[in-house]
Amino acid sequence: MNALAANECWTVSRRLLGPLESMQRDAIVQSLPDYHGSKVKTAESLGVSRATIYRKIHQYGIITPAS
Repeated sequence: MNALAANECWTVSRRLLGPLESMQRDAIVQSLPDYHGSKVKTAESLGVSRATIYRKIHQYGIITPAS
């Protein structure tokens, strides 16, 4: 497995997302690898709380290598 693959994350769709939810999910999925999977740093970069990031990761079915 290469270094890029180790930092990838993906989603498991649980339901159809609206446009805002899709944008939020995409922002989280794109930001997590930038901060090496750090949910705290991802939350800070997106301007939301750590609790919100954890809730949205669960809500949107986002899978990270560290999950």
